[in-house]
Amino acid sequence: MASKNTDLYFNDGNIVLLAGMSYFLVHQGLLARHSEVLNELIRSVDNTPTLEDRPVLTLPDPSTDIAHFLKAMYDGISFITYDSEGFSTLSGLLRMLTKYKVHHLRNDVLRGLSNYWPTTLTQWDARESSMTRRDGTYTPRDSLPHPMLAELTDYLLNIDHPLNQRNHQPGS
Repeated sequence: MASKNTDLYFNDGNIVLLAGMSYFLVHQGLLARHSEVLNELIRSVDNTPTLEDRPVLTLPDPSTDIAHFLKAMYDGISFITYDSEGFSTLSGLLRMLTKYKVHHLRNDVLRGLSNYWPTTLTQWDARESSMTRRDGTYTPRDSLPHPMLAELTDYLLNIDHPLNQRNHQPGS
């Protein structure tokens, strides 16, 4: 039996999103306004109420990713951190924003990420020199994502997709 996500449960919601073992009572209009993909999925939902007397849209995504996605849709992206601790939230959110084509939030997240990943060689060299000791030893900082995370981010974002085109960044 699925459990209610109380943080993303609105009494006036008119559709239930079911993801994994969690469900969210949210607003069709908000989802449809920001996501053409969700708009199409909502239109295909049978109106027979099946949970909390609301139609149910079942999504194949992890409930944690959907929770971060919905939080971004309702509250914005200020909860995101661009460090190693926030990476799982960031990557899951980017997957959902890309999959459901919420372009404006996706672009905001990528803009924030670009603050940590320089786009010019000069900026990259300055960043790297700030993390290199005098003896030449590289010392990554917790506040900056590790280069391996950049490779994983590129993989997760499927950079060959036309929506994901960006400037090639040194070191990625």
